Amino acid sequence: MTVTDLDRYRNKKRRELNRHHGIPNRLAPDGARAHIALLRQTMSWDRISKASGCSACYLRDIAAGRVTRINRVTHNKIMSVVAATNRDGGFYIDATGSVRRVRALMARGHAQHTIAGAAGTTQTRIALLAAGQQRMRQMLADKIEDAYRQLHHMDGTSTRARNVASARGWQDVDYWDDVDRIDDPTFDPNARDSRTEILGHDGIELVEIQGYTAEFAAQRLGVREVTLAQAIRRYKKQLEAAA
Repeated sequence: MTVTDLDRYRNKKRRELNRHHGIPNRLAPDGARAHIALLRQTMSWDRISKASGCSACYLRDIAAGRVTRINRVTHNKIMSVVAATNRDGGFYIDATGSVRRVRALMARGHAQHTIAGAAGTTQTRIALLAAGQQRMRQMLADKIEDAYRQLHHMDGTSTRARNVASARGWQDVDYWDDVDRIDDPTFDPNARDSRTEILGHDGIELVEIQGYTAEFAAQRLGVREVTLAQAIRRYKKQLEAAA
């Protein structure tokens, strides 16, 4: 008897025993569907399939509600899979955080090829992110985050990268350090907010009216100098738009 035959024999005996004890062998898939939804937050279909021993196609059918009953063995296989703590590398995610990291590094003077080298990827991928790519694989996001850790504390040498970032109003590293919401897609850095307006107003008062240095003004207001400069620029644009 082969291993497959033995498994079939065991499953058959289990079903017979369940019937004898009044335990149904076929169940509503609600519990399994909910567990699949949980697993899909961090795991690919292929990984869930390998962990459960069920085909990815059948798992998709269960998740989509195309299956009305499943046998108890399938139910137990699915429920036995433990959700992964970290997302699979091939998992598609929102690219907001990576887009902001690339743009912030460019605002700091890092050329796209420098960022690509630090991330171990191609310049084309960095260019796509700088252009606002919406979805990406987790493995690339991990590489971008690693490059950000390597480069965010140092100034780059690319004037062109700085000019592009400045012309397009991209927030720099210091801005994201201050607001601490770089991975939050619901946060709009371009929306008017009282904090930036107050900071810009106070910065103009100290630097342009009272004549203090930008360094002193930033220390007085408790922010980095580049953050203050950016707040002043944004506040001036708001004033011009309102005029």
